[in-house]
Amino acid sequence: MRKKLSFLLCAAIMLSEVFIYGKTAQAAWVDISGQVTVTTTRQSYDRLNHVFFSYVKITNNSGAAITWPARFLITSTSIPVSATPSGPDGYEGGTPYFYFLGNGETLSPHASKTVRVNFQS
Repeated sequence: MRKKLSFLLCAAIMLSEVFIYGKTAQAAWVDISGQVTVTTTRQSYDRLNHVFFSYVKITNNSGAAITWPARFLITSTSIPVSATPSGPDGYEGGTPYFYFLGNGETLSPHASKTVRVNFQS
């Protein structure tokens, strides 16, 4: 039981390094981490899909809307991100990323968006 507990504690810490990026008109990714607050829930286990998961909540703290495309990268994990049932939207240099806004969506000032991230069990 002690081994399992430490595994879960590591899993809970893994989302401490999340970077938020948005694209400008020049199609280059720009770090917008200073404009948002990122909070995560505790790790839980999905018995139906046999994966651990956590919710990542992104809140726009700026005075302007954030527009699509916008994504977050998980750069440090103690448990690999799961490709099933719904995995990352892609990888950049081996780092998984997730879009938190859909095509044409915006995140208004002080609004939030929540995304579920699954991890291998």
